[in-house]
Amino acid sequence: MRKVERLTDMQPIQTRGMVMLLNLALLLLLPTIMTCGGTESEGAPAVKAIRWINKYEDALAKAKKENKPVLLDLYTDWCGWCKKMDVSTYTDPQVIAVNRRMIFLKLNAETDPDGIELQRRMNVYSFPTTMLLDSNGEEIDRIPGYLTAEMFVKAVDQILNDKDSIPSLKKQEAENGNDVDILYRLGRRYYEKESYEQAKVRFERIILKDPQNKSKRTDEAYFLKALCSANLGEMNEAMALLERLKSSFPASKYAPEADLVYGEILMKSRRSAEAKKVFQQFLQKYPKHKLAEEVRQMLTEL
Repeated sequence: MRKVERLTDMQPIQTRGMVMLLNLALLLLLPTIMTCGGTESEGAPAVKAIRWINKYEDALAKAKKENKPVLLDLYTDWCGWCKKMDVSTYTDPQVIAVNRRMIFLKLNAETDPDGIELQRRMNVYSFPTTMLLDSNGEEIDRIPGYLTAEMFVKAVDQILNDKDSIPSLKKQEAENGNDVDILYRLGRRYYEKESYEQAKVRFERIILKDPQNKSKRTDEAYFLKALCSANLGEMNEAMALLERLKSSFPASKYAPEADLVYGEILMKSRRSAEAKKVFQQFLQKYPKHKLAEEVRQMLTEL
């Protein structure tokens, strides 16, 4: 069976050996309003090199004490782009100046115990990966891949000034936990970060607060909660949620996608006969769906 590259509108993500679905564009490198210019206070001694910390708990303790976020450089010994960032990006004066506003933590994802644990816990599979964490170690955002000094400064400022960052949304949630839009935006951000347990909590709250879908978010909350459950290996729960979505909101735009994900779960669970039936029914209901041709191709492989 071939790997399903595109089954719904959402691109696949690989977790726990299962191809699930997501269409979230991470616009980390958009032009920013602010730059790092002027970050050093007047009269303060110039910092000539980044002061790296190499222990996770030490970095968090310093971040709490100084009320600063943590910037984590997660690298490997074999990563050529990691070495290039060390030589060209992290030696640039603009980037060094950022060190005055943040705690810089450098960990090897394959040899440092802290790096190994964070790589596993935060689902990092490519290097270099630059991550911003709060003082509790919760991820604010991440920037994958090599960055020039200019790209680095712009990306960090974009994240720190993002009103839709996880810390900002959590603050809004604390102030108005009944706002479905805030819950939705926070759930989506957690989902982007593959923090599925945290995302599930927000989608469930939307379902409980708005069972009639007055906000037009509840049907999507069912769908995304189902994807969270599937990515956590909770296949029966995922399938039950997809069934509830289709029965509660049969006219939802997520109903076709729910059928496809349901069929994919069956297929990946080696329940080929059941998956075939679901895909055949999909083609009967949605013969002109934009993914109908792919579903036909999948049927030939079952």
